[in-house]
Amino acid sequence: MYKPITLLIIATLVLFMSSCDDKEEPTLSLSPSDLVQTTWYGTETSFDNDQETGTINFILEFLSSSNGTYIFVDEKGDPYGNGSFKYQIKGKIISFSGAIVGDWTIIERTNQRIVLQAFLPQKHIMSLTKNN
Repeated sequence: MYKPITLLIIATLVLFMSSCDDKEEPTLSLSPSDLVQTTWYGTETSFDNDQETGTINFILEFLSSSNGTYIFVDEKGDPYGNGSFKYQIKGKIISFSGAIVGDWTIIERTNQRIVLQAFLPQKHIMSLTKNN
């Protein structure tokens, strides 16, 4: 009597465990529709031999599927420069032209945060946090 019930319980547990996925890897690709009409607070940090050499703070507004505006801000959040940029997304690469330049690889992405990396030729890390 206990043997069939035990086998049924074990079979159920095996099926349940096999249907559970490990933590899914976050997607590292983007499309322009993920960014259009959003605003992001950003920090770009430059490195030389893994030593931090500088940080720039800014705000990015992605106005369309290929254009945006930026505002450079100081450590207090006060603006000190602005302009426009163009961008293009292919898979996990975002190519910028304007004040932000180069090909940036997405190394982390959630709905509220994107981390990009580029070598220009030194290593640069850009962290973007969504404002709206």
